[in-house]
Amino acid sequence: MAKKKKAAAQVVSAAPGFLPGAPQSFMPPGSPGAAPQAVPMQGPINASDYAASNFLRGQDVPTSQNEIKVKVLSFVKIPGSRSPLVCQIEKAYDREFLPLNKTNIKQLAGIVGNNLQIVVGKSLVLVIYPVNNPSTGQMTRGLYVSRVE
Repeated sequence: MAKKKKAAAQVVSAAPGFLPGAPQSFMPPGSPGAAPQAVPMQGPINASDYAASNFLRGQDVPTSQNEIKVKVLSFVKIPGSRSPLVCQIEKAYDREFLPLNKTNIKQLAGIVGNNLQIVVGKSLVLVIYPVNNPSTGQMTRGLYVSRVE
């Protein structure tokens, strides 16, 4: 009679963040890479609370003005911002940040050189000019760096 070999117990190590015996798509809450938990919101939800921005735009400047000065406090990174570079500025028209697009970054570099850090503590003079908004196709007021003081 042939002896049956006992099957050796197989040890399965789960991938980091997975629980043994759980489906591979399951990750316990709080695990690295876990999907954020949805939390219901309570009370009134005002669109103006979410549509408002701390970014200074040409539309914020009164139409009677064709240029403004803003003092640069620092450069910051703002997650989710479409602008490659953002200046934190002294409040102007209730706005605290000035997003710089590639055109304004190149203009600023042409004025002060490659190290933009030297404009911290100085004022940027911004000219207001008409631009085409690519999202809406309509004309709007844009801001263009003209000089540093």
